[in-house]
Amino acid sequence: MSSTSDGVQDEEEDFNNLDCLFENSGIKKRETKKEIDDLLTYIGGFEKWNNLNDDCRIQVLKLLEYEDRGRLGFCSKRDNLLVESTPLHVDTIQVEEGTLVNNVAVQIAFNSRKLLNLVFTKQGNDTHIGWTFFLDTRSSKSKSKIVILNSSDYRKEAVKFVERWMKQCNYELENLIVGMTDYPIETSQIKRLPRCKRLRIMGDRLDISEWWIQKVPEKLLSLELSPYDDTKLIFTKEFLNQPQVMESQIVRFYGFADFTDEQFLKTKAQLITFSPVSLTSDGINKYIKKFVNGNGSPNFERAVFRFSDVVEEGKILNGLEYRTWDKEFKREIGSFWNDFLRMLGGGRCLQIPSRVDPYESLTLHVDIGYMGIYKTGHRTVTDGRPHTLYYFL
Repeated sequence: MSSTSDGVQDEEEDFNNLDCLFENSGIKKRETKKEIDDLLTYIGGFEKWNNLNDDCRIQVLKLLEYEDRGRLGFCSKRDNLLVESTPLHVDTIQVEEGTLVNNVAVQIAFNSRKLLNLVFTKQGNDTHIGWTFFLDTRSSKSKSKIVILNSSDYRKEAVKFVERWMKQCNYELENLIVGMTDYPIETSQIKRLPRCKRLRIMGDRLDISEWWIQKVPEKLLSLELSPYDDTKLIFTKEFLNQPQVMESQIVRFYGFADFTDEQFLKTKAQLITFSPVSLTSDGINKYIKKFVNGNGSPNFERAVFRFSDVVEEGKILNGLEYRTWDKEFKREIGSFWNDFLRMLGGGRCLQIPSRVDPYESLTLHVDIGYMGIYKTGHRTVTDGRPHTLYYFL
């Protein structure tokens, strides 16, 4: 067990505490043997290490795991400087505050299937840190340790640890999950997360969510925003105008989003879900017509809405051709009927064909307090003949 008297650790001490989890771990490298052999052949083997220039050494460093980088850093001052300046590769960082107990859980995932779990817990005036390092996420093999920081704030220690790991990977992580309503943005060292592809924010403060969104690229693979209490937070029209909302491929709001009709029609998401505030049935009708006329979102998959009022089916279907899922249609689509309803439950289903390609179509699924638009009819060709294949993603 390790402890400090003042509760303040510098960066070297923080990472020395982590070293114990890597010693003699025997972890298999994420690179294949062929990749390593090819690199060794290219550089002439490690016996010629001292003859390599810094650019070549950095390429080798990028292949090394945390513990091997640490060992290399002790070899020479030159190697130590290169280790310090070459970022680690971190795939995912997750930080989430407990709702029932005074703790913060942190998870750091590496693309080599290693996983580091930490729980920062308040114990009186101290912080207890439980570390568990999984050597491979496919097995239960792990190492554990307890660290005690005396006279310290568990939330501040968790945030410091997270941001130091971000710095170690040069803020180039690909996935970020944050579940802290009062994340200390005023003192944060984060400027940009230039390579982030997936962002999930949980919390009830709009300014915190906006702060995180402004740190990531304008077009994400996935953006998820989830209030702890959806009665306390509405994502405003101004908030929704951000390019990260309008341009990202997957956009999920687990709460109320105040899209106007005009805003919603400009979204480019393949998948979008939210509870509407101002969006009208006419706006949804126009959204469907964009697909019908060949102008919908590229690679559209689904749009799902949760309503507090009755769905105005007549207005949504105004001017659209559609076919009710009746017995005849069931015979045509075969097992897809059961697969679809098994996944989504009961309700009324209608099929809406494209005017541009009759083999492409949408399913409108309506139930109490819910409506979903799904791309289910897909053009396919068998033996030179086009037909519709039904499935949804």
